[in-house]
Amino acid sequence: MTLENPRSLLLVPLALLAAAVLVWLPGMQRDWQRSNLDVGSSEVPSIYVQMDPSLPSRCTVSDRQASTLRRSDDPRQGQNWTFVRSNGDHDSGNLAHWLLRSKQRGTFVLVPLFDAPNWAYPYFHAFAREHGSAASLPHVRWVRLFINRVYHGLYLQVWLPAATDGRGGALLPELLMVSGARMACADARLAAPCRVYPELVALGQFPQESQPAGLERWLFALTAVQERLAVLQPSEPYMATAVPMPVSLQEEYARIMGGPLETLLDERFATWSALGASEATVSFPPTLKDALWAGWDSYRRRFEDAAATHCEYHQCTDALPELIAARLERPLQLPALAGVAKQR
Repeated sequence: MTLENPRSLLLVPLALLAAAVLVWLPGMQRDWQRSNLDVGSSEVPSIYVQMDPSLPSRCTVSDRQASTLRRSDDPRQGQNWTFVRSNGDHDSGNLAHWLLRSKQRGTFVLVPLFDAPNWAYPYFHAFAREHGSAASLPHVRWVRLFINRVYHGLYLQVWLPAATDGRGGALLPELLMVSGARMACADARLAAPCRVYPELVALGQFPQESQPAGLERWLFALTAVQERLAVLQPSEPYMATAVPMPVSLQEEYARIMGGPLETLLDERFATWSALGASEATVSFPPTLKDALWAGWDSYRRRFEDAAATHCEYHQCTDALPELIAARLERPLQLPALAGVAKQR
């Protein structure tokens, strides 16, 4: 068989190539938009995790400017972090959970938007830190997460700061995660098993418990997490302080590490797990009540803006109004807020 125009053979591969480009181009454009997303005016902080290509599980954590203008002689690049991440799952919108550790800065747990049960809680947690005892409370806030300058979404960041012994040495408290009479234990970096608690038990001692008061106890009534966290100091008098948390560290550990922490059964922990279970009674004088709600409208606006951006990129816009009603508005009806309800 002869062909009148052999060059027509080129039309088929060219057409296939053009079709492939048309399919590939939108995805490339979305990635470019994500990597160049300007969130400087969003009023929700961003963190940039830059992977170290030569050292697996190593990264740096910085802001937008530092992640863009990296210099080998910049001392900020020397603050290396280690990280572990989960595999994304359907309930999280296929987004990973992250655990980042630094000897100088502490430990970050990063939870995707849809896995945070109470979207109003970070606001009240920040209020308690500002007006209560900030020393014993972790940092809790919303952040926009970028990995290698590519936008990944809106995350809840729980930051357990590093502690020192006052002479520059490391001081690692232990985290006792109590559910009923069962307890799981790890060091403050969620990196190693407890040592102090087993030694105390071997000596026939049981850690002293310190019950929270005031705004800290009030926070227990605002969290949807049943697990109670007690932070055990590794030196005498070995005080264990109950700390309210917006997420279960046991669940985060199991999801990120691919397996659960071992648990111990001790009926004495049943009294610890009940801390904050009843409604907390906190006296809110008028000035404190006004301060509580002074920033709420601004917080809500910033959060909804960030959540809308998250859902624009992860195609969850249709579900957002219902979730806002359930996770942002419904928590405002909790009994612990009844005495300080905002006047509409």
